Amino acid sequence: MQRRPSAFVIKLEAQCVGALDKWADLTDPADVDDAVNEFVPREQPQRDETLQMLCQLMKLTVDAGADDEELMATVVHGATRRLIEAENMAGRRSQSSRVTMDETHDLVKIVLVGDAGVGKTCFMIRFVRDQFVSSTRSTVGMDFCTRQLAVDTMQGSESSVVQQLTVQVWDTAGQEQFRSLAATYYRKAGGVMILYDANVRATFDHIPGWIEEVRDNSETAALMIIGAKAEGSETEVSPEEGEALAAEHNAIFASVSSKEGVGVVAAFKSFSERVLAMQEMRDERLSTVKQSISLGPPDSQRGRGLVAEKKGGGCACG
Repeated sequence: MQRRPSAFVIKLEAQCVGALDKWADLTDPADVDDAVNEFVPREQPQRDETLQMLCQLMKLTVDAGADDEELMATVVHGATRRLIEAENMAGRRSQSSRVTMDETHDLVKIVLVGDAGVGKTCFMIRFVRDQFVSSTRSTVGMDFCTRQLAVDTMQGSESSVVQQLTVQVWDTAGQEQFRSLAATYYRKAGGVMILYDANVRATFDHIPGWIEEVRDNSETAALMIIGAKAEGSETEVSPEEGEALAAEHNAIFASVSSKEGVGVVAAFKSFSERVLAMQEMRDERLSTVKQSISLGPPDSQRGRGLVAEKKGGGCACG
């Protein structure tokens, strides 16, 4: 930031602090993006000075030669990350007040990842609004939407019931500078959908790298591989290749077309059912462990131990 009178710097800092406080009350990453663009001046040098001050207040690292676009992306990234971290903290606080297993299944969080341009935003919009938007702006940081979905859940070992579920879908930016933001949210996701463009093989070839990134950040998230933009019968990557890759990584697979509305809802339905099934298995294992810890060894074994200790005179050698 070029040298300015101290009064100017103090005023700018106060304005930026006020903006950060207002953005902290937002709940939608898209609103954060709009709020940043509305707050930051368009004229230079005020624009760069404001962006640099925001980076300084959020403790964001910026390259010395960063241009205007990079500064703006960094600020939006930082502001969105603060929102997600606050949401994660709220989730941890509310989780402690939950009582029944069913309540933990009312909400399923699914994160969409994949290379830039594979169709993640169109996929989300088709699921949530049943609309196809032919032109969307590149996702900056993260965006999310929710939708109620009826899924089949197993009760006991035989009966199946329909459960109303709130599916929260997080659409992440595919650009490299936002990868760390997606990683922070893997830990809270019940499942991760990894998308590739069925007409661009390079995006399919990058799927193993995305899987590795998810596994590095979450040991519990379910995985689904999505072949997007699968319009027509001729695609560069066949559904069979997608299915084989999914089977190799213990994931499920779906081929979808957001443009034609084919397979989108079915993919979310089958994946949500898998996420619920995995959550229930983890809950059962945790319950079993807690029971074994609380019960301890049988009384008869504890009694024999005490008798042996008394007979042994307090020291066992050899």
